[in-house]
Amino acid sequence: MKRSYWEKTASHYEDEIFDVLQNDKKGIIRSAIQKYASNKKTAIDIGCAVGKWLPILSKNFKKVMAIDISAENIKIAKKNNKKYKNISYQRLDMSSADNELPR
Repeated sequence: MKRSYWEKTASHYEDEIFDVLQNDKKGIIRSAIQKYASNKKTAIDIGCAVGKWLPILSKNFKKVMAIDISAENIKIAKKNNKKYKNISYQRLDMSSADNELPR
C-alpha cells in the first residue's frame, strides 16, 4: 500500500471514493454495526480515511480507534469528528507485518 497515494488523495477523498455508508440503502451495514454495538466494547476502524464511519461507531461503542496510513486523512478525520470525544486516532501502516494494533 502506497502511503504517498493516500496522502495525495486525502484532500479530495470524498469526491473520488465511493461512499459505502451513504449507499447502504437497505441498512445492512448499519444493522451489523448495531448488532455488535456495546457501551463496553471498542471498535477499530482500520483505514478510516476521512472518518465517514466514525460517527456511527462513536455512537454505538464505548471507544473507537481510528487508524489510517495517511497522516492527512487522520487530520481530516479529526476535523470532521471533533465533537466525538471517544475516538482516538493513529497513523499506522497495517499492511506491514511488523505493525500490530495499538492496545
